Amino acid sequence: MAIMPDSFCSAARLHLVAGALLCASAPAFGGSIHDERAYAAELRNESFQDSMWSPDQVRTDNSSMRMSALVQTRYMASLRKNETGSPAFEATTVGFDLPRTQLTLEGTIVNSQLTYKLTMDSGDAELGRGRGSSPPVAGNTGTPVLLDAYAQYNFGGKREGYYLKAGQFKHVMHTEEAVEAQYQLAVERSLTNEFFTLGYTQGVALGRVERDWAWEISISDGGRYLSSREVANSSFNNPFEADIAIAGRLDWKLQGGWEQFVDFTSFQGTQDALKIGAGMFWMLGGDTNPGGYVPPLLVPQLIREEIFAWTVDVQYEGDGWNFFAAVMGNYIDWQFVANQSLYVSNYGVVVQGGVFVDDKSELFARVDGIWYDGVLSSGFGVSQGEPSTILTLGWNYYVIPESHAAKFTADVGWASTNNFGLSAGFGSSATLPDPSVTGFIGSTGTEYVFRAQFQILF
Repeated sequence: MAIMPDSFCSAARLHLVAGALLCASAPAFGGSIHDERAYAAELRNESFQDSMWSPDQVRTDNSSMRMSALVQTRYMASLRKNETGSPAFEATTVGFDLPRTQLTLEGTIVNSQLTYKLTMDSGDAELGRGRGSSPPVAGNTGTPVLLDAYAQYNFGGKREGYYLKAGQFKHVMHTEEAVEAQYQLAVERSLTNEFFTLGYTQGVALGRVERDWAWEISISDGGRYLSSREVANSSFNNPFEADIAIAGRLDWKLQGGWEQFVDFTSFQGTQDALKIGAGMFWMLGGDTNPGGYVPPLLVPQLIREEIFAWTVDVQYEGDGWNFFAAVMGNYIDWQFVANQSLYVSNYGVVVQGGVFVDDKSELFARVDGIWYDGVLSSGFGVSQGEPSTILTLGWNYYVIPESHAAKFTADVGWASTNNFGLSAGFGSSATLPDPSVTGFIGSTGTEYVFRAQFQILF
């Protein structure tokens, strides 16, 4: 779900591991299908009780700490073929990596209303390592980096009501990005999401969760966008940081419970759930912060920038099937030295859905596309008005029914149209999407990508 306090899902991880990974003789592995479903349902229901908001006391002052971990082991193979260029060529790139190896600490401070979350990650998938310039963030090193680091105060002391959080956190504007990586349908989020997502930032956010409505507004250091990396864990005078950035998101729930939108999957026997939402983002930079860096795509020195982004989406979960669709766009105004300027606007769409064929197997499909601005199309070598379109087909196998604790995912992606625009991220990863994350390298007319991943969540 796009707008929910991030502490909803942590206890589920611990409970699921206890049953999924440490008790091989438990009903989840050794019993009947009926026993497996009953056991998994018990764990799932327990994870969303109000005890999440009033954790068991482990100290006399009611402070607590829970630890969870996510490990994803991934294999990717990219097959590229260019028949129209000169010279024509074929290329193949294959290999393994660990895109996410995350350790999360979260709990309460003094009382159940004041919570915290701290996440470190040794993978390269979440932060824009290698993206941007001046200088790039080191990637492919295995060294841990900071993701989440914030405190949150829930005024009502429960899941519904106002909350205030401060620190480093992920923008909630795009639903696909707000849904955590372990709860996605495909091996990785869509290329359209990677192109438009704002990523992590530092700031403060005020939100409210009601029965049918939820919203969040934040003031922050900005976000990543075309030709700029994330500003996570950066100094206040970093040239990539905005003078000011304001983001907002509003969700309207028509059916079901908020907890159902934590993931995209809808297990068999689940009640119907439907929500629609919209988000916006505005960022201004260069007036008070130093600025003055040179975007990798451009030659002039940048002295001022203004970015506006938006999205509208719908998410539906039924009895063993799910659907999600989103449209989004951004508008970028660059101003350079000598009174030069450049205006760029891009648009994207994502449509995906999945269906269970039995208790453990889920089939899914996704199509997404990016429509580049005319200026970028010319620079990328893409035909005017022709989007970079990706079709993805795949399969999820849940080792434990109704649980993400141990899951195998395999999918095949096809870049069916001219995808030279994707090559902008190759090598320096100056722009999005990043091939080390998505597997799509670009620079060809056609590309096929096979991805297989096994994740454990404990």
